[in-house]
Amino acid sequence: MEICQTDPTNKLSYGRWQVDYIDYIVKEDGRLYNGRWKDIDNLPQHPTQLSNLQELHLNSPLNSGLYIKTPNPKYFNEGSSLEDRLHHEYQVCKILQKDPHPNIAFYYGYQEQGGHLSGLCFKRYAKTLMQKVNPEGLSKEEFRASDRKRVDDAVKRSLEGIWEGIQHLHKLGLVHNNINPSTIMFDEQENPVIVGFTHIREEKTSLCYPPVWRTPHWHDPKVQTALDSNDLYAFEELKTWLEGSVEDEYIFE
Repeated sequence: MEICQTDPTNKLSYGRWQVDYIDYIVKEDGRLYNGRWKDIDNLPQHPTQLSNLQELHLNSPLNSGLYIKTPNPKYFNEGSSLEDRLHHEYQVCKILQKDPHPNIAFYYGYQEQGGHLSGLCFKRYAKTLMQKVNPEGLSKEEFRASDRKRVDDAVKRSLEGIWEGIQHLHKLGLVHNNINPSTIMFDEQENPVIVGFTHIREEKTSLCYPPVWRTPHWHDPKVQTALDSNDLYAFEELKTWLEGSVEDEYIFE
């Protein structure tokens, strides 16, 4: 068995952070698996030793860290199940896989358990735009009024890549609907990458059925249709957040 990736999860125990378990990605007989391992003092020897074992089906060789996205109850609303939302995102990924773009998250494939889709596999990116320039989590107004010392020239240049990623989605007839500092990440070359495909819908389709969760203060709640302008206004909001003066008005309250 070949160990391809390990991802430890820590917990606070008696005032100290300790490793609780390790998620492994392993290869056995040419097949990839993801599973959990609790015995941190020893290594697993076979995939069957891992708990919650799930098989990965990747379309490209694994040449970077892997992030496995599973259904998030945060985005659950009446009108659709978590499984339905995962399948919707899977369909979006298949469209993007046929026409990839350097400023859109790279999709590797999917995770399967018991013959059912259980997760989506993306290239792992280290940090969001929010974490990069606003780790204190200041509000939009507070951040714009601050010195924004982490917004350097490279961050400002990244706006071009974000714009190109948005335009690529629109060329494919897709609208992101949730462009904000937490759905922009950076790759190892500090290029911006759009993530968060669960919010994507085909242009001019409803955002109500099933309902699409969107980040407060980064969208117009009165708009309930997937329109290119949703992303264009959000991009302008992002520019004001990064570069605007205190006299510049935000679009969204």
